[in-house]
Amino acid sequence: MSTDYHAQYWAHELTRRRASDESDKFSSTFYNATVDLNPHQIDAALFAFRNPLSRGAILADEVGLGKTIEAGRVISQLWAERERNEKRRALFEQQDAVDKQKDTLITRVEAQLAQKVEMKRLFEIKWRVV
Repeated sequence: MSTDYHAQYWAHELTRRRASDESDKFSSTFYNATVDLNPHQIDAALFAFRNPLSRGAILADEVGLGKTIEAGRVISQLWAERERNEKRRALFEQQDAVDKQKDTLITRVEAQLAQKVEMKRLFEIKWRVV
């Protein structure tokens, strides 16, 4: 049995290594599944990911062929990808904030280190030849 951490880790690994339309992407998803997979089930799940013109697909066939399992796997994969994207977005936002702070600090330090040349009269010597 895996923990939530393990599930998130495996979801990340799946999205990182394979494109969404590759059948290998689902191989480790089904590793611990207690169902027998048929090729048409994999094809149906891949169809749902490959279709660029729709936001999904309805999986339907005869009773007992695994529609619920297919739909659950597709949904869990999409959730994992969405979570990964949200974490990436948050990471990029934090990195942008750090970069902005760094740039501000560098600008301040450069301003403090800038050389200023001034001419001041410190003293004056006057003489006369007698």
